[in-house]
Formats: sequence, structure tokens, C-alpha cells
Amino acid sequence: MQVTRSTKYEELPDLLTPIEAAAYLGIHVKTVREYIQHGQIRAARNGRHYLIRKQWLLEYLEKAAEAPPD
Repeated sequence: MQVTRSTKYEELPDLLTPIEAAAYLGIHVKTVREYIQHGQIRAARNGRHYLIRKQWLLEYLEKAAEAPPD
């Protein structure tokens, strides 16, 4: 399945790569990797790669919605 910005949350796979998460969020993959490094998006390391649970992506979105604008 190809993940895009128009993919519904329910249709997302249980585990996403940073590339899939970036496509869903509509941001650059480097930004997703920065968020992972800074702990803004939870991710599990699988060898050299990261995997993001769909629930963790939802947690990030909920926190981002609560954060006051800069």
C-alpha cells in the first residue's frame, strides 16, 4: 500500500517507515527523522532503520495540536 497525505488513519499499516510517515504528514522525510532524533515522534529502531507505530504517529499529532503556536 502506498501511503499518501490523503490516506485515512484507519487505512495506515500498523508500522510505518519515516518515508511513509512523512508522506502521511505532508512533510519532508528529513523533518520526520529530526523529530525522531529529538523525541517528538516515537520510533523503534530495527537495525539501521526506524519504524513508527501508527498509534505513536497519532500521539505526535495530538501533542502537536495541543502545543501553542511559536
